[in-house]
Amino acid sequence: MKRKLEYRWMLWCGIWAVVTLLAACDHLAKPSSSGRPYEVLVVVGDSLWQRPAGRALFDVLDTDIPGLPQPERSFRISQTDPQRFNQVLNIFRNIIKVDIAPNQYTQTKMKFTRDVYAQPQVVLTIQSPNEKDFAAFVQKNAQSIIDFLVKMEMNRQINELEKKHSEVVLYLADSIFSCQFWAPVEIKSYKKGKDFFWASSNTASGLVNICMYSYPYEGPRTFNKQYVLAKRDSVMKANIPGTEPRMYMATDTLCTSVKPIAVKGEYAMETRG
Repeated sequence: MKRKLEYRWMLWCGIWAVVTLLAACDHLAKPSSSGRPYEVLVVVGDSLWQRPAGRALFDVLDTDIPGLPQPERSFRISQTDPQRFNQVLNIFRNIIKVDIAPNQYTQTKMKFTRDVYAQPQVVLTIQSPNEKDFAAFVQKNAQSIIDFLVKMEMNRQINELEKKHSEVVLYLADSIFSCQFWAPVEIKSYKKGKDFFWASSNTASGLVNICMYSYPYEGPRTFNKQYVLAKRDSVMKANIPGTEPRMYMATDTLCTSVKPIAVKGEYAMETRG
């Protein structure tokens, strides 16, 4: 009986080792994904891409980034016919596959898979029974499609910043606010204030600035656009004065949007401008 148990244990260990090895080999065999951040490859037939269904998806991806002083597209869009979708193109970081098949689908659905052909990679597939339903679906779910792709890019950036980030910003955030803050490694200059710091790359080109500050919660009115922006301006006035008297860094309120969001299940507000 003891020998049988030992034999079974050895057999299970052997199977587990083989499965683990195969999984590791599959992981190592995948190439690194190609393409620049926020670049999307749409795999769809050439003629369909030019018809209303294809134009509907293009219009969703061809939106402007909110809050910028000049128009700038959210994504760089490329397109290829499924027949040209080969080993050179399938390693794109973001891929959207359009699958319209009347005989296979009764309703339009969207699903995604990770690291199918390369890593890191996301493949978003939209399946639909016809072009009319497809166009209506992407128009209705436009923001969800945009938010999903943006979130994938942000997660990639987080992974990169975890490996390599500014030690200056990490120290400031930890010492003042008791939290972790991963910022681009080139940010090295800083200024500290009361519950505040301003850090900068201090370079002539590609300038990156980050301000972090806190203030007490003062009831429901703390979370509205007027209060948030007025508070920001008061913090900037105290910490980043201009070169002339009574000048300071201020917010252009006309071009600033504010919306509620959830951060790890907690209520928060996002401002852009």
